[in-house]
Formats: sequence, C-alpha cells, structure tokens
Amino acid sequence: MTEHITHRIAGKPWSGPAERTGDVFDPATGAVRATVDFASPTEVDEAVRAAAAAFPGWRDTSLAGRSRVLFRFRELLAARQDELARIITAEHGKVVSDAAGEVARASRTSSTPAARRNCSRASTARTPRPGWTCTRARGRSASSA
Repeated sequence: MTEHITHRIAGKPWSGPAERTGDVFDPATGAVRATVDFASPTEVDEAVRAAAAAFPGWRDTSLAGRSRVLFRFRELLAARQDELARIITAEHGKVVSDAAGEVARASRTSSTPAARRNCSRASTARTPRPGWTCTRARGRSASSA
C-alpha cells in the first residue's frame, strides 16, 4: 500500500476529492511510494483565503513572539534532523549525509530572522549563538559595517 499525500489548509489535512493525482516515485528503485493530490484552482483559492485569514494574527504578534516561533522551528529542525534527512533521501535520491547538510543549513538560515529581534534592541543585546553580531544578522559582514 502506498502513502497518500494531500494538502494542508488552515493547519488541517484537506479531505476533499482530488480532481487529479500523481505518483511519487522512489528515486533509488523507481517504485511508486506514494500518491499526491494535485491542487485545482478551487483548492488554491481556499488555501489563499485561509492564509489571508491567519495573517492579521501573525501581523499583530509581537517581535518577541515571532522570534520564539522561529527559534522553536530551528529547535525542531535540529531535533528531527535525521528523520528529515531520511525523508529528503527518499523523495530526492540524495545520500543521507548530503540531505542532513541541507537540514542543517535550513536550521542556520532560520536563525537569521529570529536574531534580528535581538539586534532591534541595544547593541549590547545577546545574540542567538557565538559569533553572531547584529551587523551579520542584518545581512552584512562585520567588515562591511
């Protein structure tokens, strides 16, 4: 039996009937490992409406609250790095070590927006990890500041 992959809209799995589906192949064997629902314009519109409805809550979230969400995301990436690397390997055919490197890079990338919160305060604010400076978090190297 193959896995069924569907959309997530408003934080929940979509349960409608898909007009079209596609096969997801294991790149190592060529075997079908899952089926995926393709979105119609109706599902895309539904997802856009859900995102638009969620935006005011995110927009009104404090900088500290947003930073907490981004740091938690980074923690989850790190905690589940091996699992995520196996998923990338199964879906893209990469070797596990390369896929783990992608997850690690995503974790580092997610640190940058969260670090900006600390830089919006006094220049003596603590940064999220050793070696970070407020100029680096703003996208500039210390030498160009």
